[in-house]
Amino acid sequence: MHLRVLTWNLMHGRSIPSAGHDLRAEFAAALERWEWDVALLQEVPPWWSPALGDGRMMLTPLSAGGSMSALVRMDQTGHTMLAQWSAEDRGAVEAARSALHAELERGYLAVASDPDGTATAVRELPLDAELVILRRPLAGG
Repeated sequence: MHLRVLTWNLMHGRSIPSAGHDLRAEFAAALERWEWDVALLQEVPPWWSPALGDGRMMLTPLSAGGSMSALVRMDQTGHTMLAQWSAEDRGAVEAARSALHAELERGYLAVASDPDGTATAVRELPLDAELVILRRPLAGG
C-alpha cells in the first residue's frame, strides 16, 4: 500500500511579492491538481479550511500557532481519520491513545512522522508527531 503525503506551508494565505487579492481559489486549485492521499497543511487561515481540497483527507492546523496531530488508519477502503489531538488537550490525547491501542490490539502497525521527513515505528502515542499512520503488516516474505 502506498500513501502519497503532501505537506505545504500556506504562509497564512500570503504570497511574496503580494498578489494583492485573496489567494484561496489558487491554493484550492493547486490542491485539486496534485496527486495526494493526505495533505498536511501548515499556517492555513481558519476561514479557508472548508473551501480547500476535494474530499480527500486534509490536516489543517490552526494558523495562529496551534497545531493538531492525527491518527489515520490505512486499509483496503482507503484511509480513516481515527483521532486528532494537541498535546494541550488531555481529553483528545486520551481518546487518541485509546484508539491507537485498540488498533494495535487488532494487529495494525503504527508509524509516526518525524520532523526530518522519516517515520518511526511506535507502540505509544507520540504527542509531538504530526501524523501517526496505522496499517496492516504486508504478507509474504
